Parts: sequence; structure tokens; C-alpha cells
Amino acid sequence: MVPDCAPYTLRDVNYLRRLLAYVLSFRKKDWSVRDYPIRFRRQRVESRRDASHPKWLAQIPGWWAMTGIGDTREEALRELEQSIDGYRERKGALPRPGTEVPMEFAPFEVVSRHEDLAREFFSPIVGMDYDDCLITDESSVWDFPVELSANDLARKVLLVFGTDIGDLAENGNIAAILERIAAHRRGEVP
Repeated sequence: MVPDCAPYTLRDVNYLRRLLAYVLSFRKKDWSVRDYPIRFRRQRVESRRDASHPKWLAQIPGWWAMTGIGDTREEALRELEQSIDGYRERKGALPRPGTEVPMEFAPFEVVSRHEDLAREFFSPIVGMDYDDCLITDESSVWDFPVELSANDLARKVLLVFGTDIGDLAENGNIAAILERIAAHRRGEVP
């Protein structure tokens, strides 16, 4: 007779994979993407607009902010590897495989300083309510589902706020755009 036991959940599997990666991580000190447990997930395409989005997501359980996307599993893994390499360059070291890595948020000092302006900016430019979003100093207009080109963005900001952001539109950094609009209102930028 087979014992009645519940099947393993994805959470259980991720935990076991993280535990194994943690134990094995003590065998060496210089880790690479292959030392981490990797979860691949095929992303759903909900609409025609989403059809051009990458189909695969590679994630590290316990370090959910570290991801890679691509049209194939291999592309997603390569992007994940590049993300890990970038993290190592910025921080000097990687967290031990299998450990829980807390989510780090970028600062939002500039956005907080211009919160009223950000509220004024979001609805006509991004088409969303500022209070419904998490915006940091590293957020870009392109992080949101806007249907604009960089030139359209620059024209729209010029029309609505009277401020030229042509040199900022390609990157779309919201903090930089808010700083420019605020400087224009103070008369510091023509």
C-alpha cells in the first residue's frame, strides 16, 4: 500500500534546489550562474501586443530580482549570466548560492523631491496614476506600457510642460525629466 502524501509543490522543489546549491557552494569561492538553482518559465502571450515580448524567463529562486529573459531558454540563461556578471562588477562579490537575497530598491530621492510634479506628469505622459506605481530614481518612461516613440515623448513633454527633453527622451529616465521640468519652471533652463 502506498502512503497517502501530498505531491511536492514548486515551493518545496525550489527550497530543495536552493538547499543543494547552498551546500555545494562551500566547495569553491568563485561562483557563476551554474552554481545557482535556476528556474525557467515560459511566459504567456496574452495579446498580439505581447507577441513580440521574450518567451522565456530565467530566475534564481531566493534571488528573485536576478532574472534573464529571451526568446529561448538559452537566451534567457545568457541574459541571466550577464545580469550576474554586472552584479559582481557593481558589488564586488556575489551572494552565496542558495541564500535568500533581499530585494533592493533604487533610491527615490529625486522623485520624492518632485512628487507633486510627478503626479502632474504621470497621467498625461505615461497614462497612469502616479499613486498606482512604484517609481524610483532609476525608473524610465519605457518601464511602463506607453505607446510612444522617443520623439513622441519629447514632443508631448514640450507640448504639456513647455520643456525640451529631446536629449533625455531616448533613455526616458523619469527623475531626469522631472529635474529638467522643475529647472525650466524655475527659469534655469530655457
